[in-house]
Amino acid sequence: MPAILTLQSGAALARSSNLISAAPGSRTRDGDVLCLDTSTADRLDNGKYDYHDPGYGTVNVIPDEDFYPADRGGRIGRRGRFGRRGRRRDAMSADMFCESGGSRMFHEGGWHQVDLPSNGIVVSANALNSVSSRVDIWLKMWS
Repeated sequence: MPAILTLQSGAALARSSNLISAAPGSRTRDGDVLCLDTSTADRLDNGKYDYHDPGYGTVNVIPDEDFYPADRGGRIGRRGRFGRRGRRRDAMSADMFCESGGSRMFHEGGWHQVDLPSNGIVVSANALNSVSSRVDIWLKMWS
């Protein structure tokens, strides 16, 4: 249910009940990361996002893998430096990739390229479920 708040200045501020916040480290039952694009929401001072009523958003479902920068030809770069335990230093976790966006590659039965917007947050399935009756959520599967 929408609420209208009156500020001291006399201006009205409309807020919907379609609020959602980040849940870093959350995973689906299958171990995937739900990366919510926040470009269609307003960021509030408390760190939550308002998707309005009616609202819409896109969720990129990405595997919980290491993501690597891609060469110009859409291939994984071969010159990456390796750190401890053989992990390349230019590897990025799924959570970090969700928040930073861009174009990266992961390996799951071959190399796959994923392109994300630069304004994502990791959310839980429960949070999406709580707003799904009022916000249209489009799922984009990358795994």
